Amino acid sequence: MYFFIEHDGNFSFIIILLVVLCSCSSDPGSSHKIDFQGTFKKANLQDITVNKINAHNSVVYAGTEQGLYRKNSGASPSNWTPLFQQKSILDFVVWNQQELLIGTPLSSPQEVSIFISRDGGNSWQPYQNGFGTEDKNNHLAVVEKHPQNPTILFGRGDFNVAMSPDSGQSWENVIGSWDGFGGGFFLTIDTINPDIIWGGGTTATFSAHLFKTTDGGSSWQNIDILKNVETTVYDLAVHPSRSNTVLAGLGIGIRRSTDGGESWETVLENIGTRTLTHSDRNPQVVYASGIKASGTLFFAASGDFGDDC
Repeated sequence: MYFFIEHDGNFSFIIILLVVLCSCSSDPGSSHKIDFQGTFKKANLQDITVNKINAHNSVVYAGTEQGLYRKNSGASPSNWTPLFQQKSILDFVVWNQQELLIGTPLSSPQEVSIFISRDGGNSWQPYQNGFGTEDKNNHLAVVEKHPQNPTILFGRGDFNVAMSPDSGQSWENVIGSWDGFGGGFFLTIDTINPDIIWGGGTTATFSAHLFKTTDGGSSWQNIDILKNVETTVYDLAVHPSRSNTVLAGLGIGIRRSTDGGESWETVLENIGTRTLTHSDRNPQVVYASGIKASGTLFFAASGDFGDDC
């Protein structure tokens, strides 16, 4: 069952309203309802593209095209504190309110793309530590920390994944090449089985690129999600109780696998899906957002992890 909210326009922080409804459900009598009651409020980061939002305890962090910002969750929407404004923030890690790590884009191979703060963002130090080759740094496009051992990091470059066992003090390439071509858009760690990690993006020939590990990063396998179609895998969500069931958001829709990626079916078509995420209140509810071919922004919600759509 998917519900859609669409909007014609260019919102950089929250995508809001106007409705087209598409619903189908394997359980029409289900008591699990999606509740859209409440009010969306602007977060006062107008005209800034937000790449990632992360909450740590009572603090919300926003990685944007104009730097990293912090706000207490109960504070006024306008009360954002800038922490790092020299570069755009591609992704970031929060270990605690004092220790933060950010990934930024590179304009030259010799620039530093990774920085760390150990005083809550008041000061920052370069922290590349071998993320790249000897003569060419790589930008940290995506970074995820292990849910059970936060000193272990997984980071995406352009077309590879590297692992750090020591909070970014050193990196080892585990799949792909530092000098490869393509685009990397996500890493998703299975919270119920953290040895399973998915990654994806696009190849140098603009075809969908999806891969995973089932042993915590020691070995990896490429997953054939869609043949002979130029598209990108932008994000992936794992079922909250079944690791073999996943939803993948692509530039042409959403595909679903119930056997760990061996086979796939399309559950939503003609939608350029950019993000997938679970509801904190009910992990069975999954949200998707992106853009249609017409340029219309959309937000979609499924109450049954895409069943029968």
